[in-house]
Parts: sequence; C-alpha cells; structure tokens
Amino acid sequence: MLALCAAAAVALSGCSSGASRTFQFGNPTKLDTVIPVADRKPAEPLSGQLLDGNGRFRLMQYRGHVVVLNFWASWCPPCRAEIPQLEALYQQLHPSGVEFVGIDTKDSRSGAKAFVAQAHVRYPIVYDQEGQLQLRLGNIPGSLPFTVLIDPQGRVAAVYLDQLTSNDLIGPIRKLRATQGGHAS
Repeated sequence: MLALCAAAAVALSGCSSGASRTFQFGNPTKLDTVIPVADRKPAEPLSGQLLDGNGRFRLMQYRGHVVVLNFWASWCPPCRAEIPQLEALYQQLHPSGVEFVGIDTKDSRSGAKAFVAQAHVRYPIVYDQEGQLQLRLGNIPGSLPFTVLIDPQGRVAAVYLDQLTSNDLIGPIRKLRATQGGHAS
C-alpha cells in the first residue's frame, strides 16, 4: 500500500510539473517590483478580436517587446480613472518599443467603444465580453482593473491588482526594458 501511494505521488507530481510550465496566478506583485526572472512563467498564447472589429490581437506578435496588458471595463470607475494615464504613458513609451493592449472585459461593446472614443485611447483594445482571456492567462481574479506586464521573452513579469498611475508602472517597465538591452525614457 505504501509503495502504491509513493507511486501515485510521483505520478501526480509529474502531472503538476507540466501545468507549471505556463503562468498560474498565485499572488499579486507588489508595486514597483517585478517577478524575478528565474520565477517567470510563459504567458499563454492569448488572442482575441479587437473592439472595433478590425482584426485580431495575438500576444505572440509582440515577442521581443515589453507588453502592458490592462484589463478594464467602461462601467468601472477606477478603470475610467486609470486609462487616461495609461494612454499618456503609451504615447511616451511606444516609440521605444513598449506595447500597450487594453482588454475590455465583462462589458458592452457599445459602452466600451464610447469610452475609448471619449478618452482618445490609441493603443489596441481587445473585446473579451466573457472574461476568457484572464482565465487563459493564468486564472487571475476578476476584480477590475488589473494590469499584467509581459517581458520581451513572453513571460508574465508582474500582475498588479490595483488601480495604477503612470508613476506606478514606469519603474517596472524600465526594469523590463533593461533586461532586453534597452531603456525606457
């Protein structure tokens, strides 16, 4: 019986090690920090339809860049306060290769489009009404807003579960840019 239990434990640990090859949410990242390189796990190959209906987002297309994924909804007051700051940071950092992508979740398409137009958001917005991308990314809790940083190698480098300011993001983005041999201005 003891041998059978030991064999089952070995088999189960083999199964769980396969699951840990991609990111699974555990704890939020503290502000102004990133997950140590050795502890980062690859993000799932996310994709989704753009809010305007003209094309698809594919996370893989941004390999080699730092990516800021911001999950939000137009009905969420902290999201509405955060997005203009993200847009300003996008305008500042996009020329240096930092990519921003908004993931509009659990929202109406018309409400999201109206807010994006009003806030003059220029970075791509993915429409994910059912919230499937946050589950695929690593089962991240559903409270909004939250922001995920992806490093240039396609690994999850941070998960912030708070409303952020541009000052909250600039330090971690600079750290990630430094790992690819570049710098953020």
